[in-house]
Amino acid sequence: MSVGMLIASHSVNAQNAVLFPLIAGDTLTNADTLYKTISVTAGYSTLGVQVNVTKLSGTVAGNVVLIGSLDGVNYQPVLGDTVALANTTGVQVLKFRRPSPENTFYRLLFISSGSQSYVPRVYYSLKKYNN
Repeated sequence: MSVGMLIASHSVNAQNAVLFPLIAGDTLTNADTLYKTISVTAGYSTLGVQVNVTKLSGTVAGNVVLIGSLDGVNYQPVLGDTVALANTTGVQVLKFRRPSPENTFYRLLFISSGSQSYVPRVYYSLKKYNN
């Protein structure tokens, strides 16, 4: 059994949804782990995240956990933001929303288990306060 780990980081200062580019290692296979990190600068009222999971083969299982950090090093799960992956055909859409983001870094932790292969596509948007 092989366990892989990949970390990708991205930051944005726009109000439109941003799509993380696909990079080598984004396909999760069997027992695998993947991180996608979002940097949040000051002045945002809401963080919205959408994950589109496309099943390639097998039986998809595992979790997606939203974790947060103030220093970008020490991460803790954000209360209530763990979603179980379902074994569906086609694309499974998962959404996370953080009003008044209290962390400066958010990371999506993908934990796959079982015998499967899938690709997550991560979109996110940051909405500014209306001043």
